[in-house]
Amino acid sequence: MTPEQSCSFLYSLEEGLWKDFEIFHFYMAGRAQEPAGLQWESVDIENRRITVSDVAIWGYEKHFEYLKEIPKNGEERIVHLNDDMLKTLKRMKKTKEKSVKFKRPSDNSDLYFVFNIEVEPISYRQLQYRYNKGLKRAGLFPELAPHMS
Repeated sequence: MTPEQSCSFLYSLEEGLWKDFEIFHFYMAGRAQEPAGLQWESVDIENRRITVSDVAIWGYEKHFEYLKEIPKNGEERIVHLNDDMLKTLKRMKKTKEKSVKFKRPSDNSDLYFVFNIEVEPISYRQLQYRYNKGLKRAGLFPELAPHMS
């Protein structure tokens, strides 16, 4: 995707959750499962960083199945919070108590999803639908659809 196409796509998304999600997906420079599995416990606003460790795993029906405690490459990584991400997180932090509470299988600790819909983790189908809608608005569908998530 060219820089112009990226900007066009981002501006075509509806304000709110999906634009916020895409900003994180873009700046985290990883798979969609990384922002979909992002937990508030992995966010360090004070030091402006995210520890990418938990990833969402979607099952056969493309719905959230479980939270995997390590990315696909097997290594945690740190992502710097730029100004756009920081502003978004500060705004979203106010709604943390409405986020999905999840128990970590390995130690039974409480986790809270940063991105969720009506207290449910984001499904791959929801993501595909919103991304494809944005691509259509930007005039980039269908050629870029397979590369977006």
